Amino acid sequence: MIYTYPEKLEQFKSMSTVLDMVQFLSIRVNELDQLVINPPYYTFDIPKKSGEVRIITAPEEGLKKVQQKILKQLAKIYQKPSSVYGFVAMDESEEYACPIVANAANHVNKRYVLTVDIHHFFESIKTKAVFQLFTNEPFHFPEKIALILTRLTTYKGCLPTGAPTSPMLSNLIFRDIDQKLEDLANKMGFTYSRYADDLTFSSNEPFHEEFLEQLQSCIQPFTLNNKKTRIKKHTQQQKVTGILVNEKVNIDRKWIKQLRAMLHDLKNNGVQKASFNHFKKANHESFFINRLRGNVAFLGQVRGICDKEYNKYQFEFDQLVIKNRVIRS
Repeated sequence: MIYTYPEKLEQFKSMSTVLDMVQFLSIRVNELDQLVINPPYYTFDIPKKSGEVRIITAPEEGLKKVQQKILKQLAKIYQKPSSVYGFVAMDESEEYACPIVANAANHVNKRYVLTVDIHHFFESIKTKAVFQLFTNEPFHFPEKIALILTRLTTYKGCLPTGAPTSPMLSNLIFRDIDQKLEDLANKMGFTYSRYADDLTFSSNEPFHEEFLEQLQSCIQPFTLNNKKTRIKKHTQQQKVTGILVNEKVNIDRKWIKQLRAMLHDLKNNGVQKASFNHFKKANHESFFINRLRGNVAFLGQVRGICDKEYNKYQFEFDQLVIKNRVIRS
């Protein structure tokens, strides 16, 4: 893979001393020492659809700002393979601006769709792998600088789930595996795409057990989450990152029904009661409205802004926001 370096990257790419690093990060040496020696993180839970919870480990504000500066440089270096859609900026030539939709569109109208999940994706990317990334292509940092960058972007031996840098670092570390999977898919006549830890293959020919074994071999040292491996025929409901792909990119009617129920609840009961009914959150007006706004917008991203149902719900949402005197945030 060939890497190019925009001029703005030079300060980051040429760091060779601690002084270079503190100048790049715009912090004091003692502040850098504190972040490296005792990186400040906090944890919180977010609910999953399955009813379980996902534990998020996120940096405190000072470390977060440092990671965001590093992230900007990582994003300039990373060159997106055609198969990758998670945590990347979409190309203007892409038909769909929404990455999740663009990812799913690769697998429309196929007889077979295989979806697999990588087990503990971020947790599987260890400190050693991040250090090796910074010391090798495309960075070639001196070991001391690579070690500091690794300490600034990892926590308890792996990529933290809530750090701004973790998604891009995972893309950089996974780039060689993406190439292997693209080659494997091309060899077999399959279509491959990846959104974060979700791998999707589609074909008009059935998938065999041997292919799953080859797939596991390609992604080492990562492992597949076999509980989430699915093969769906065209006669079944085929979903890729939550989007239907049987005939076109579309949204499940159950999801539409839920959206309609949220709008109906807001109309008849007001935002506080609607928020509690759907998310068990009282006095969280902005949470409910932002979630509802996002759902309506997502419908437009999938179906297009000319879709009649989208325009109906968008108009209804706007009217209800005015009626309930909710300030957009």
